[in-house]
Amino acid sequence: MNTVAQQIITLEHHCLQMRYSHLRALNHQVIEKLMISIERYGQLKPVAVIPETMNQWVLVDGYHRVQALQRLGKDTIEAEVWSCDVTEALIMMLKNCSNRPTKILEEALLLQELHHQHGLSQEALAKRVGRDQSWISRRLSLVEDLPDSIQAALSQGSISLWVSGRVLVPMARAIPEHAQRLLNH
Repeated sequence: MNTVAQQIITLEHHCLQMRYSHLRALNHQVIEKLMISIERYGQLKPVAVIPETMNQWVLVDGYHRVQALQRLGKDTIEAEVWSCDVTEALIMMLKNCSNRPTKILEEALLLQELHHQHGLSQEALAKRVGRDQSWISRRLSLVEDLPDSIQAALSQGSISLWVSGRVLVPMARAIPEHAQRLLNH
């Protein structure tokens, strides 16, 4: 996989395609902290993009930074251009997801996107991300079998991965109302 950045460029907001924002769990506290940092030090880390057309770029990583820059009224964004296709970029994001506080849900959403929209089998995903197929299946079950309320609790850290995967996923498959009741208690 050749995903080495070719260059750092400056882009205007309107040039960014925010196609994968649904794969990110936006955290308003993180955006607030980024705004303070950007006001004080400027944008320290570029966002990651892949080219789509001459003046359009697909944003792969940096959704919090873009939100912070927009809220601060900044017109431009520093971006690192990745020389790969969308599938490779999403796989690279999945491998780097472990640094994020909302990593479990984001991993599951990225896997679901790669599996359903990019046509990668669970076996192919396992090989490409260096995990076993059961890990892929368990992560997918978090977004495919759990109701939104339980996904939100997982994302916020209100419930553990173990409880959601081992207790709530099987219960949600069988009797979704009981899984919701258990979450409420």
